[in-house]
Formats: sequence, structure tokens, C-alpha cells
Amino acid sequence: MGLACTRPDINNVIDFPQKVLLLGKSGAGKTSLLYAWKLGCDSVIKPIPTEDFNVEKIEYNGQIYIIWDLSGAPNYHPRWRQFYHGTNVLVIVVDSSDKDVMRSLREDVTSIQQERDLDDIPCVLIFNKSDIAGEKAEAIEKTTNFPSSPYLHVISCCAKDDNSCKAALAKISDVCRNSKLPEQ
Repeated sequence: MGLACTRPDINNVIDFPQKVLLLGKSGAGKTSLLYAWKLGCDSVIKPIPTEDFNVEKIEYNGQIYIIWDLSGAPNYHPRWRQFYHGTNVLVIVVDSSDKDVMRSLREDVTSIQQERDLDDIPCVLIFNKSDIAGEKAEAIEKTTNFPSSPYLHVISCCAKDDNSCKAALAKISDVCRNSKLPEQ
């Protein structure tokens, strides 16, 4: 017979590391965000373009996140699939100051979300470089015409601003906490 175990803090902390996948085009600021979360904004120097991937363990509010930052180079996109399995939260980082990227954003996000291994995985869409774009996430979301979805969460951010980076990480943390636990 099994023995039930009750824990009063089960709603506050998840006992296993959360796999977070950072995707986006080259130059969107994925690596800058990753190291701003890891080291703080003041410690981040201008990163060189990621050729393969970066992975870091980050602890936030008592929870451990394993964050994978995948190269945004077009020739690397087909390799993204090998990282999908076991993802708890998908984070798509977008350079919100790049008008060409913004025009194709809806199709890009939709195609990523339709991947078999990402079915029902919550997605946080980070509009980075909001200091340059000068628009809030809600205004940008309206212009991209995303359909309402319980799996899509949007936040604007500036990887050079500590408060903005913390807000983005808090959003990821909230999405992890509120998403379903993996089946055993």
C-alpha cells in the first residue's frame, strides 16, 4: 500500500528543477538575459553570438531553473527540436525594436508552439529591447494580433535593466508554478 505524503509548501516550491528553453533569432538578447539572470545586469558584458548553446542553473525564489539558451542562427533552428523534450516553459525572446522580426512574429511563434514536443507547454514571449522600441508588451501584442491563449504570456523587457530582467524572471517563475506538473 502506498503512503500519502502531504506537504504544506507544495504550492510554493516545485521539488525538481524546471527546464526552461530560450529561443529566438540571433541578436534578440537571449544570452544577455540569461547572464543578467545569473550574474545581474551590471556584470554582463556584451556577449558574443552563441554558436551552439549555453546552459545555466539559476535559483530564484527557492526554485531551481535549468535554462537552455539555444543559438538563433538560421542554420541551427532545425537542431532546436533535440532540446524540446522535457521542457517545462518555453521562452521566446524577440528584439522588439526590429520591425522585420515583428512582422513575422506571429507565424514564427505559432510554428514553434505547434511542435509535437511543445504541445501544451506554456510560452513566455519576451519583447526585449523595449527601451529602444518604446512600447509596452500589451501594445506590441495587439499589433501582432496573437489569439488569446492560456499558454501564451507576454512581457516587455530590457536586458540592461535589472528591474526589467527580474520582472521577466518572475513571470517565468509564475508560469512554471501555475503550469501543470509533469506526469509521473
